[in-house]
Amino acid sequence: MTIKKTPRMTRDKAMSWSFIILDAIAKAKKYRKVITLDVGKETSAIMVEDALTNMAIQGEEAAMYIQVKLHTLH
Repeated sequence: MTIKKTPRMTRDKAMSWSFIILDAIAKAKKYRKVITLDVGKETSAIMVEDALTNMAIQGEEAAMYIQVKLHTLH
């Protein structure tokens, strides 16, 4: 059985996205207003929206106040 390790760069990116999402959740709770997260890639937007959807399903009400806006160059 071989265990595949995730590259350090992938883990660092995942941790930074987690921090960004949790920071947005904290701001939405604190200020009770819509928080917009601007992303540059479609894959990033999908990943963030999936994470927010899962948090909302699990009962995190503040996840409903976060908006993801996609900014692409094309």
